[in-house]
Amino acid sequence: MKNNLKFICLSAMLASAASQAYQADITVQATIDPTAGITLANGDSLTAKPVEMNYNPQTGLDPYKADVKIWSNADHDMNVRLANSAQLTDASGTNPIPLAVTLNNVQLGVTDTVYQYKDLFPSDSLANGSVPLPLVIKQENQGKLSVTGRFSGTVSLIVSQATTKNGSAVTPSP
Repeated sequence: MKNNLKFICLSAMLASAASQAYQADITVQATIDPTAGITLANGDSLTAKPVEMNYNPQTGLDPYKADVKIWSNADHDMNVRLANSAQLTDASGTNPIPLAVTLNNVQLGVTDTVYQYKDLFPSDSLANGSVPLPLVIKQENQGKLSVTGRFSGTVSLIVSQATTKNGSAVTPSP
């Protein structure tokens, strides 16, 4: 009887300890488009870590440069554009510093820039993504700045399939 009482008390203590556990909630997000995407050339996420643009008092912000690949699930030309004008702002949202964004030496804006299939996928294979393309984010008007503080901004690239292949309309297969 005494052993049964000890067992019951021990069971109650263990049940009580289990109900006071720490819970960690992890927010997980994903942006999914099964038709198109963009990564660093080595396949790593382009959005995994923030980009730090160094400021040189003589020349202004150092450009950010990276090779990227465009991914597609169909043999179409690809459209790339900015979601909005790229800029850095200080904590108060004032003192904007306009940025210029180029992909494969073509300046991007808020309207689609078409990249032809034959230029992106010269081997006519989608399996390994496009050829590496240089992505550059830089100060629009390179030079010294007269503002002070911590500046940040978001450069949002929109990648989508065009309805063309090498500039010609794609005819759907029956």
